[in-house]
Amino acid sequence: MNETLHLNSTASGLGAGGAPGTSKNTGLERRAGRTFLGAGAIVGLVWLIYWPDLHGSWLWDDGYEVAHNSLLRNPAGLVKIWTGQGALDYFPLKATVQWILWRIWGANPTGWHAFSIALHGMNALLLWRLLHRLGLRQAWIGGLLFAVHPLAVESVAWVAELKNLLSLPLVFLSFGAYLDYDERGRSFDLWRAALLFLAAMLCKSTVVMLPCLLVLFLWWKHGTRGWRRRWSLVPFFAVALGLGLVTVWFQHQRAIGAADVAVGGMATRLARAGLALLFYAWKTVWPIELMPVYPRWPVSPPAVHQFLAWPILGAFFGWLWLKRNGWGRHVLFGAGAFVLNLAPILGFLAMAYMHASWVADHFVYAALPAAAGLFAGGVDAAVLRLAGPMRHFAATALAALLVILVTLSWSYARIFRSPADFWSYAVEHNPDSSVAHNNLGNVFFAARQPTEAARHFAAAVRLEPGNAGMRINWGNALAELGRTNEAIRQHEMAVTAAPASAVALNSLGGTLLDAGRLTEARQHFESALRLQPDSAEARNNLGIVLARTGALTEARAHFEAAVRLNPGLNSARENLRLLEQQVARPPK
Repeated sequence: MNETLHLNSTASGLGAGGAPGTSKNTGLERRAGRTFLGAGAIVGLVWLIYWPDLHGSWLWDDGYEVAHNSLLRNPAGLVKIWTGQGALDYFPLKATVQWILWRIWGANPTGWHAFSIALHGMNALLLWRLLHRLGLRQAWIGGLLFAVHPLAVESVAWVAELKNLLSLPLVFLSFGAYLDYDERGRSFDLWRAALLFLAAMLCKSTVVMLPCLLVLFLWWKHGTRGWRRRWSLVPFFAVALGLGLVTVWFQHQRAIGAADVAVGGMATRLARAGLALLFYAWKTVWPIELMPVYPRWPVSPPAVHQFLAWPILGAFFGWLWLKRNGWGRHVLFGAGAFVLNLAPILGFLAMAYMHASWVADHFVYAALPAAAGLFAGGVDAAVLRLAGPMRHFAATALAALLVILVTLSWSYARIFRSPADFWSYAVEHNPDSSVAHNNLGNVFFAARQPTEAARHFAAAVRLEPGNAGMRINWGNALAELGRTNEAIRQHEMAVTAAPASAVALNSLGGTLLDAGRLTEARQHFESALRLQPDSAEARNNLGIVLARTGALTEARAHFEAAVRLNPGLNSARENLRLLEQQVARPPK
């Protein structure tokens, strides 16, 4: 069993040569074979876990990110991507990759899922290589753990999280290039590392903590002598600060906008951040009951016990500091890397996603490699210390853990196959989530099941009565059920909640139009167009009112404008065709 445990080590290229008496070439061939088998095992398990999602549908904001993203369809979209036009975040390299992928697969989600799965497998292999370079003999186990861990499922199975999968390999390559610089002192390696970090930040800025990780690395490897390399980190901190500020601006001005994301005062943020850290640490160790949308903890105002996370974490890291001259140094490096990678998403700064939940599995994707490295380091220590039957037991336990993680990940990945599976699971596991109920309502509404849709929209409004969008959805479902007066009431309350919303005004106008109240409907459509002149839907609806009141010339102008603004709006095309037929028909 000693030999079995060390197979993982040699698979990572860290084992010794062949047995005594074998040739050098034979040893190299044997190591190459083990490396190939190790890589094949990682990639094979990744595809096994995520195979259920390969032919899955678009989920949640996949439509905004890909399926209905006009920047991807437009050949000139690259200019807008790099100049920050029409996007909620400034991740232009990620968007450029999406623009290219659109030309390969278009709106077929299978190709996008295949690309995400392949990227995750590559990330696991790159982590294996990086851990090997950091001296871990069981580096392969770290790469394997990262590959099969259930916390990675959300990032891999949800196409919108392609930014996670693209940023991480660039971070690994940047870290590797900095290792080259640290070993050889060549400026070329330093600038290569900085440029790779810049590329990673242009995919997703949650990797912003890499400069701090490099500081931690220099201490871990060189102790206080690592401070001599401090000037080499200036380009990294410059990139982190510059693009970090850009991200904050886009979050507040675009992603959040006028939405109410109540993050509270500093005390509330401090309590929530500590709880989030413990949550992520616990889910990393015990990845059970994962959810697309977790319940939000009530932390405003925070209770005294909600601050306990910080003294617990302080005591833990203080204990490691006391052991820094031995094994504690390595654990400090790994645990510190885990915490640092989580720092940007703990809730000190407001993020749009915090409207749904304080925490999310996809937030931990960049921190998961540190946890995998810690585990691999623990296996390293066990291999050195254990002997005889204990090694057999350790190998069996490791194999059992692998089977459990693969099973958990495969089972969880299945819910990402379709919006119905995804949101049904979310509502079942978090029935107090307004976001989950609202999105499940959208699933039923699209499937022409307005009764079920109305039930979930009503639950969403009950949980979040001030949300105009949810009231609009409920009103639409009520209108579909023929309950027009109730629909009008919901849309009126949506306008009250969001008087500057063109969507709310257009929706209210639509229900008034259905009720035959043309004058009121026209007023609301015109108000919507004053707020949003490029609303094809509002122009089409105003055209209907004008056509019914005999203003055919004005109606035609609005139908034409609607088609021009949104060529895919079939109702506007049909209305224009019918109007032209009516105008061309000779009077009797």
